[in-house]
Amino acid sequence: MDDPRIQSLIEDLAREFESHSPSPARLVAIAQSIIATGTTETVPLLLACRAASLATCEGQACSFNPISVLRSIVQREPDHVEARVELGIALDVYAHAADEAISHLEHALAIEPTQDCVLGLARLYCEKGSRRRALALIRAHPDAWQTADGRKLEREITSGDWDALNAGDDQHGSS
Repeated sequence: MDDPRIQSLIEDLAREFESHSPSPARLVAIAQSIIATGTTETVPLLLACRAASLATCEGQACSFNPISVLRSIVQREPDHVEARVELGIALDVYAHAADEAISHLEHALAIEPTQDCVLGLARLYCEKGSRRRALALIRAHPDAWQTADGRKLEREITSGDWDALNAGDDQHGSS
């Protein structure tokens, strides 16, 4: 990154992320400032989208659409794992487009099974009624499910009807 403005904004964002209680308004302000620079660099755009998503979860409005920004990154860099994962999660949370989210997360999983990818995909499989598939996925990637979030997800998946789980409740099908 050659632009000192962008570098300074990224440093501001890092400080805000590291604080014990990041301010949603501050996250959005920094994210919007990054977008306003007109940068096409992937890392600042990803950070801006992550900040906007976190702030939006806290009820803070944002003047740009993170999904559009993430789509543009994926279009430029189809195998960018982090962009695919962020896009998949954003599509599910904000657009309620679970099938498209699954497609992006499965693409990312095929490249590099990151913790966020594995857990996000397992949650979506579970939400779509594919608990066996979700359980198989997190168990196939022990680095992901051996975290607190992974163990919690595994408990949620297996706490349901064992007969349905063992009989194969996979409604999403295979990809």
